[in-house]
Amino acid sequence: MAWALALAVAPGVLNAGPIKFDFKDPKKVNNVVFLLDAPLESINGTATGVSGAVSFDPVKPMATTGKIVLATSSLHVDNPVMK
Repeated sequence: MAWALALAVAPGVLNAGPIKFDFKDPKKVNNVVFLLDAPLESINGTATGVSGAVSFDPVKPMATTGKIVLATSSLHVDNPVMK
């Protein structure tokens, strides 16, 4: 019975059109972790200033568009010399 429902719903999902993802962060919980392996040292840290939007079409994944912005003022590294 469940498989019949899945088959009935599947065509609608495939024709539903693009899915929009909004990266607004009013609660300030989104973050990015960055890891850089430079020749002389490794640099890692976090950033919280994430925003932007992405549109993804499951039928045409190559048509994905969008922009994600990371505020450089939100970058944080543990090494005080790099601040």
